[in-house]
Amino acid sequence: MAQNLNNNDVLFIIGATKTASSTLLGMLNCHPGIFLFYETDLYLSQPSKYSLRFLETYPDARYFMGYFEDIGEPYRLAKQYFKNKGFDYQIVGDKIHGLDNNFARLKNYPVIFIIRDLRTWLCKEAVVTAYANKKNLIPAAVDYAAYYLESFLLPRALRLRMEDIMKDNAGVIKKLENFLGLELNLGKWWEKIDQQGMPKDAQRWWEGHASSLVEPKQLDVNSELKPQAFWDAILPIFDKYYLNAEKNFSSEEIASDVAELKKLKNSPPISLTDAYQNYWSTAIIPAEKKLTAKARIKRLIRKVADKLYYEAIKLLR
Repeated sequence: MAQNLNNNDVLFIIGATKTASSTLLGMLNCHPGIFLFYETDLYLSQPSKYSLRFLETYPDARYFMGYFEDIGEPYRLAKQYFKNKGFDYQIVGDKIHGLDNNFARLKNYPVIFIIRDLRTWLCKEAVVTAYANKKNLIPAAVDYAAYYLESFLLPRALRLRMEDIMKDNAGVIKKLENFLGLELNLGKWWEKIDQQGMPKDAQRWWEGHASSLVEPKQLDVNSELKPQAFWDAILPIFDKYYLNAEKNFSSEEIASDVAELKKLKNSPPISLTDAYQNYWSTAIIPAEKKLTAKARIKRLIRKVADKLYYEAIKLLR
């Protein structure tokens, strides 16, 4: 259903880590009328890592970063800020990552929620580390599934599967166009993400997300499950929503299914080796963008400078 965003709308991308939310942001930022910040959380008082990076180039933007009760207000201020500098973006927004529920604050705004199959998300190396999955994957699995189910309560949400971005990118772009009410004409967007110029280049977020610069052709994780009562309990609930991302579910049905999921947290721990017969990852790196030795040194110096800058900011607080 087309949304045809109005001037007061702010667009948010939400999803857990390692679900291609960065790739989705990069795709959309290839449109000249769209500016999506990268994990800036402008509505919070303490600037994020990527807010600080943006402020290195635009220090006068600090005034619209701070606590706002209305999550969309700082982005409307940012939109006017850009307009004053000659960038008249139609859509401004941000990417919010993690499993914390922001839905009450997002109910008045268009949201794109990105999800990947629970089976491959849980065994992704970065997810295993971030959510302490190695010895017990149940808490992360339940939180991830419940977070996705509750996205169906959002009145203006488009849910996209990571797998579809890889396997049917043209179809995903059509869904985005219909949702935004905007013709995107993205072309080979993976070749353009890091070539947008200022202000879109200010955050340099792709330096840590090289897979966003690769043509979508393959998934980065495959897995084989072991017979396990936990899978028998969680997967029917997850798949009911994962396989029907465009379906409407009643709030009562969602609440009931979330309650069933949360009961699973009381189960005995299940390790990765308990849950998986096998799983393997494929590193997705843009071959044509491999860095020269000189470029690698420049990037390392910039990373060290960033680290020192952020640490200095902490000490001054």
